[in-house]
Amino acid sequence: MMTVIVARKYMNLRKLIVVAFSAIVLGLSGNGLSAKAVETQAGNSRRTFADWCRQKAYLNPETKYTVEVLLKQARTTDCNAADRKLSLFKELYLNDRQISELKPLASLTNLTHIELDKNKISDIKPLASLTNLSKIDLSRNKISNIKPLQS
Repeated sequence: MMTVIVARKYMNLRKLIVVAFSAIVLGLSGNGLSAKAVETQAGNSRRTFADWCRQKAYLNPETKYTVEVLLKQARTTDCNAADRKLSLFKELYLNDRQISELKPLASLTNLTHIELDKNKISDIKPLASLTNLSKIDLSRNKISNIKPLQS
């Protein structure tokens, strides 16, 4: 029995050392992940706003800007608090904000009304997950394909 406990502790210590070493290597090599890698990780559609917010430093400028706009809407800089507040929103008004990236909005599934007119949006695929939307304003953007909202 004692041998098993010692073996488990040794295995846990090895895992801890590997994780710590990996973190050091990533830290020394910059951010470890490119903005593209962070944004194309599997399961982006299942990511919460808090996930996007916590990775803000590694996002491309367009996505980072959208996260910052949403933090202002939530009136907090705390990622978890913002996620809680934003997930309760039924309506969101983001008119004339120079937004071009919508991925951080994809988890706000309680939205029933969103206004995004006068922005720089061309890809509306992230809005497909907002199945409770009954009113949306996307006028004066750069959208050429509305099929993502077909359903």
